[in-house]
Amino acid sequence: MKKNKKVLLIFSILIIILIASFFIDNQATFLIQKLRAPLFDTFFSYFLFFEKAYIFYPVLIALPIILLIWKRRKNLVKPFSLSIIISFIMIFIIKILTSRQRPIPEASDFNFGIFNNSIFSAFPSGHTSIAFTALPYIEYKIFKWISILWFIFACLFGLTRFWFGLHYLSDIISGAILGYFISFIIKKSWKKLKTSKTKQTKKKSKNKGKRKKAKKRKKR
Repeated sequence: MKKNKKVLLIFSILIIILIASFFIDNQATFLIQKLRAPLFDTFFSYFLFFEKAYIFYPVLIALPIILLIWKRRKNLVKPFSLSIIISFIMIFIIKILTSRQRPIPEASDFNFGIFNNSIFSAFPSGHTSIAFTALPYIEYKIFKWISILWFIFACLFGLTRFWFGLHYLSDIISGAILGYFISFIIKKSWKKLKTSKTKQTKKKSKNKGKRKKAKKRKKR
């Protein structure tokens, strides 16, 4: 119960931050464009090279699966895959419904990948969402430094897209919240489903054992 309350509190705080970000979107975009400098542009360009659709998505989907298998967490591969699929579907639906223009329209002409043309809405950030979808599966207790590095990289992916004017601040925050909490809910639901199934099988095996014993007694 305490854990659920903590999660609900964190989620509520993040929603408040997201709502607040909508009011400062234009100011934040204007400020970030003022801060742009060749040195920072070069730094973020390296992330954009990795972030292109044909590199970004395969790595962010394949790497957590490899980590889960490596740490003998094969039972989480299915819920992780389901989280990725649901995230993709949710992002696609929201993008169609919102049809939000990008902060800098000419940024959509940059060669960032197949999903970043002018047809697709800026809200929410799909790249950020997928990056944060993996986080609940890369558990700190098991992976430690990998989970910290993953969080830093996920934030940098979002910041890179904000830096080059592909997304507003609210697009990045919404993508992060959406990706993380979809995974969190699916992972938790999957565990509950598994535990209930194991309990049922244990009960069935116990009942079978009792029946066998009862039959043996009757024969005697």
